[in-house]
Amino acid sequence: MHSFNEGEQIVKWTRMLDHALAVFLHGLFDVCFHRAHRLSRLQCGEDHICVHTAKSRWINAAQTISQVGWLMVTVVSHVKQGLDVIQEQERRLTTMTDANKFLYGDRGSDNNPLAHADWSTKKLVWVPSEKLGFEAGSVKEESGDECVVELADSSRKIKVNKDDIQKMNPPKFSKVEDMAELTCLNEASVLHNLKERYYSGLIYTYSGLFCVVINPYKYLPIYTEDIVDMYKGKKRHEMPPHIYAITDTSYRSMMQDREDQSILCTGESGAGKTENTKKVIQYLAHVASSFKSKRDQGSAALSQGELEKQLLRANPILEAFGNAKTVKNDNSSRFVISPSHRNTNV
Repeated sequence: MHSFNEGEQIVKWTRMLDHALAVFLHGLFDVCFHRAHRLSRLQCGEDHICVHTAKSRWINAAQTISQVGWLMVTVVSHVKQGLDVIQEQERRLTTMTDANKFLYGDRGSDNNPLAHADWSTKKLVWVPSEKLGFEAGSVKEESGDECVVELADSSRKIKVNKDDIQKMNPPKFSKVEDMAELTCLNEASVLHNLKERYYSGLIYTYSGLFCVVINPYKYLPIYTEDIVDMYKGKKRHEMPPHIYAITDTSYRSMMQDREDQSILCTGESGAGKTENTKKVIQYLAHVASSFKSKRDQGSAALSQGELEKQLLRANPILEAFGNAKTVKNDNSSRFVISPSHRNTNV
């Protein structure tokens, strides 16, 4: 966000505008008054004196209007700059508000006391399902190696082998950012957590040292420079899961430990490996250009963002020769991308 000094500048410009308008109106009144005064004196026969006086009045008025005109141009220019600053602030605020939905989600939606009470009184489990993978249910009866489970959606009761059921986590772990924190760490709970986060617009989820990404197949406002600055220099647990957090952790480890770092993006076709690799390059380029700008303040305006743009613009050239359309991906990479970042500042 912009500093408070810009707000003071806007107030200053507004006061200048008020002053300019007052001077401008006063000048117009002065011109009109002396024009009427000149006509009245001409009618009284004081032609020579009146013309001389009116001429000097008009010259002074013209000079005043000229000065006011230049002042108005300057003030209008400043006001336009102030409006541009305000509009930029509003745009960035709107973008950040939208981005927060896809970074933090609705954290208060799962703090339902009834849900906690329901979980504590029932033995909630996950049972295998041919259509859904797993379905939620509650254990009603247990007999030997089998148990009777009532499905939550249909209230239908089925017999399931005890080895096939998986325990459900308490509601407080719903949409947890790191699945390593789950009390009951099993396949069903992991898939359910990923599904809940994905439906809430949260595509990034930690799993211990790994970061799981689900392709949203649409643009999300979480890759702007403001978001990059949010993650810069922050520890992983201080911010929501993001590819920027993984990249920043790797970058800081390289700077502090003086050791090579690697980020490996794996997944099936269409999972988003190439796009996340671009985000890694974007983040590293932004951090590198920021570091360079601090050392050379004179070229800060020119260098900021140029390296990032140049690197990202090289991708379409590679994609033009190495990408192809597949069943799962219209722009599938048919070659291996292995970018290398050498930091000369270490």
